[in-house]
Amino acid sequence: MPGDAMSTLRSARALRVILAAVILSAVSWTGGVFAQSPGKYPFEEYERRVNAARSVAALDSGAFGEQVSGFDGATSFELEDIVLPGNGGIPVSLGRRRKIESRAQTGASYEEHFLGGFGDWDLRIPHVETLVAEHQGWVVGPPADAARYDRCSRVSPPFVSESALVFHWHDFWDGYTLSLPGVGGGQLMSGVAGAHGYPSDGHVYPWVTNGNIRLRCLPSTKNGYAGQAFAAVTPGGLTYYLDWAIERKQLILMKYDDFNQQMAGLGRKRVFLAATRVEDRFGNWVDYAYSGDKLQSITSSDGRSVRLAWNGTTIVSATDGSGRTWRYEYAKDAIGATNLASVVNPDGARWRYSLSDVMADSIPLRGDPEIHYNPCDTISDSWPAVANVDYRIEHPSGLVGTFNFNFELVSRAIDTGPCPVENFGPSWYTLWSLKSKRIEGVGVPAQHHAYATDYGPGANGVKWNSITRPDGTVLRSQYGTGLSWRSVGGANLLSGTETLLLAEQVLDAAGVVRETREYAYAQDPAVDRGFSSRLGAKLGRYLLADEVVRPLVQTRIVRPREEFTSTVQQFDAFARPRISVKSGRFDRVP
Repeated sequence: MPGDAMSTLRSARALRVILAAVILSAVSWTGGVFAQSPGKYPFEEYERRVNAARSVAALDSGAFGEQVSGFDGATSFELEDIVLPGNGGIPVSLGRRRKIESRAQTGASYEEHFLGGFGDWDLRIPHVETLVAEHQGWVVGPPADAARYDRCSRVSPPFVSESALVFHWHDFWDGYTLSLPGVGGGQLMSGVAGAHGYPSDGHVYPWVTNGNIRLRCLPSTKNGYAGQAFAAVTPGGLTYYLDWAIERKQLILMKYDDFNQQMAGLGRKRVFLAATRVEDRFGNWVDYAYSGDKLQSITSSDGRSVRLAWNGTTIVSATDGSGRTWRYEYAKDAIGATNLASVVNPDGARWRYSLSDVMADSIPLRGDPEIHYNPCDTISDSWPAVANVDYRIEHPSGLVGTFNFNFELVSRAIDTGPCPVENFGPSWYTLWSLKSKRIEGVGVPAQHHAYATDYGPGANGVKWNSITRPDGTVLRSQYGTGLSWRSVGGANLLSGTETLLLAEQVLDAAGVVRETREYAYAQDPAVDRGFSSRLGAKLGRYLLADEVVRPLVQTRIVRPREEFTSTVQQFDAFARPRISVKSGRFDRVP
């Protein structure tokens, strides 16, 4: 890095420390040790709240485990180091995930704030999670409420404080989120009577998620965490017992207290209810065993097993039932945080990982808290000290991938004012977006993929993004950006197209369109198509994409001299195609 650039970076980081110290010196706080921990402001978590309320855009995956959103370039890396096939359909595997996001803040180690296990990578285990006030924990009522720990049978957002003067659950809460690796998940919603079937096993299922996964209540956790736990049942008949509580403290929430005319802080923590067992309908099972907050082993009824060894907060090795061992090595970064550096497979081949710089939280650009940190933060209030970072990954085969990310601001196609908009939430958010991917190795010509993403609201409810491939061809993708709602049965339901893939085009190296694909969805919940348009009922303030069932209705493919169309004319009660009509035309080549 040139000397002037390095000087600018150091100055920016120094400014961050000074501003943090100035702001914290005049802050009152609620819950937890506050003075030694920096905080986050509501706008810094807009991405989590926005993405929790809408459908996931189409993902592009690759050899390095990358999962890239075509809508805004949001990226995560997901890999399974150990996969042990067996007689049953329940996997025994050890996986890890790294979401590309800011994980560093002056004076705070991110290792304490994420599920972790692999340094800056998270252990992938089935779980349900939520963000709560630190001094309350995951409760749904005040201390005097005898049912405050009935977090499953009482369908309600978490309780935050006896005082509603400053902090509310809707200041930061990003919902209850179910994650079942390889199966699905999404936001927990209140079940709607008669919609999309119901398990007939005699249990009551208060909750439902995307994919029609149903959740019922367990009376207690297995490690003494007060209150109820969950059991999730998939349409395929798998039951996940989510009853081992793991807590991770979070950065405090900073907010200006108009009444007392000073900054206030709320201590927070994220609670994970992790799986202890997965069963199928034939009695086969896979068990997850823990010691405190650390997974120790994964074992199955047919003899498969994985056992883990830890050193402090990191997994150092994993061994399967046949004695093969995977080793994990770590390195400290510029702020002293622990990052995964390599994974050594049993045959000695390695995954290697390195970042060109720290993906740090943003720097406040204005020092006046009364103006800057109010509920209506403007989009120009902060920016990171480093806005461009490379993530280098070396595959065990020797293939090397370099992923370049920029810090970007995404504007949504709603009121561009600074305040969150009724029904739709924040009008903008920030993220680290993928700009390019370069793949090279011995005997492999360098291959460069360039990502061009529109971070604006688009025009007429759509926007176009593109990927230029190594051979010069271009994949253009059209995404919806429109947001609207319809009143159905007394409820306001999402009727917009935001994040939906509407069309794709393939252009050759000369810029000529060689193929076009167009997609149409059952996006209007007011139109009766033979199934309930509503899968569940949201808990939060804003419209929820998972709440509405929007299956694909039509696909149209157009090539030179060819055209093919597939249209669903009738769906069944579960929104599955029942009657489809396919047609096409092509011109004979002389």
